[in-house]
Formats: sequence, structure tokens, C-alpha cells
Amino acid sequence: MGTETIEVGLCAGRHEMPVKDFIWQKIDDPMDFQGLENHAKEWLKSQDLSDQPTVKVYVTGLTVALTSFLNAWEQVVGTMDFEGMRRPYLWLLHYDRNTDTYQQQNWLGWS
Repeated sequence: MGTETIEVGLCAGRHEMPVKDFIWQKIDDPMDFQGLENHAKEWLKSQDLSDQPTVKVYVTGLTVALTSFLNAWEQVVGTMDFEGMRRPYLWLLHYDRNTDTYQQQNWLGWS
């Protein structure tokens, strides 16, 4: 596993999260699926994923944003396996209101 961890919130302003950076600061049209996916792709391409970092996304936010992010993840990161690069690890963090903490869920069994 890479030594770097990228921690980011999915959508700013939705709930308290222990991060300062977000994939979306604001979503104007939640029904613009292609626009959401393109934004997520651009965000992913702006990150240094070459050293197989761990990416942790606090997913409190819109379901369409999460779906768009996961589609973008597979399109951007999925090709890394075929380019001789090792795939980064993705953890989705879900808020647990019973414990007031976030619980991790790995994406596609990559842990």
C-alpha cells in the first residue's frame, strides 16, 4: 500500500466532516449526471495517484454525486491496472449516527 493518504469529503456544506477539502464545493444541478462525472474525473486527474495512495472519501452528501464519483473512479483508476501501475485503494467513509463516528467500507474489495 502506498504511504500517502488522500482524505476528502464528497460534498461541502452537507454535514460536519473531519476534512477541509471536498470533491464538490457546490452542485448546481444534481440531475446533470454527465457534468458530475466529468467534474469527478477532473478531480481525480488532478490528484497524484501514481504511488498507489489510499483515497478516503467521506460520502455524506448526494447519492448522485457518489455514483458519479464511483463511475469516474472506475474510468480513471480502472485503466491504471493496464498501464503497469498499481491501483490505489479506495475507502468510503459513512457516518454512523449511533456512534457519532465514520465507518469505512472498501470499494471492490481492494484493501
